[in-house]
Amino acid sequence: ALNHLDVWTRRGMPGIDVEMPHIPGSDAAGVVEAVGEGVTRFEPEDHVAVSAGVSCGNCEFCRNGEESLCVSFHIIGEHVRGVHAEKASVPAENLVPVPDGVDWEVAGSASLVFQTAWRMLQTRADIEAGEKVLVLGASGGVGHAAVQIADHAGCEVFATASTE
Repeated sequence: ALNHLDVWTRRGMPGIDVEMPHIPGSDAAGVVEAVGEGVTRFEPEDHVAVSAGVSCGNCEFCRNGEESLCVSFHIIGEHVRGVHAEKASVPAENLVPVPDGVDWEVAGSASLVFQTAWRMLQTRADIEAGEKVLVLGASGGVGHAAVQIADHAGCEVFATASTE
């Protein structure tokens, strides 16, 4: 799937420093071909999606559930080679199972935007059923995900979008 981060990376946006040659791509889903030594959560032929944020798992931020604040945090496809390739090597910690019946297009395009929206609404805002949630920019990927997450949480959702 193509994420806007991929566009920024390809354009050479300030602050996004990639080593060339570079393979972009932060959103993907696929079938596990092989697993590394010690991997027990997955096995060949499992259907998985990529969770693009890679953290150390050991620092204070990671231990407190704030992985995106990790001092060594990086994103697959931005800081390291991505998944826009026939095959990609992804840490097992960055894979999530894809349930039966979920289309590849959905599984491969949802992870980064849903992670961003989830962090905003669940981790930071701690929304609860019955609350009112306003989503600005609901026509974009993160906004669309935020509408779905807030609705699923039982919130009353108000959304804005623009034609421009």
